[in-house]
Amino acid sequence: MVGESLEETALRETREETGLEVVISEPLASISYVFVHSGTRFHKTVHFYLMRATGGSLEAHDHEFDEVLWVAGGEALTLLNYPTERGVLEQALSTPLESAG
Repeated sequence: MVGESLEETALRETREETGLEVVISEPLASISYVFVHSGTRFHKTVHFYLMRATGGSLEAHDHEFDEVLWVAGGEALTLLNYPTERGVLEQALSTPLESAG
């Protein structure tokens, strides 16, 4: 939304698309790509963050997805379609988690 920071957008999008409330642990990477929709060329950048779930429910996800689920990191790597996204997940999986306080 207009006026949101990248972090605010990530938190809102995560809540809307997954039904989960999260906090950002740290930024990861960004992926930029170009696509064409209805004859218009778009340049999009997606910013990824390492996040920790603090509440919410996967059942509260929006209509964009038929199903939202938790899977182990290794399984998630096999489900991703693009090498750039696998690279971001590999980065997240190799990042030490902050201790719960």
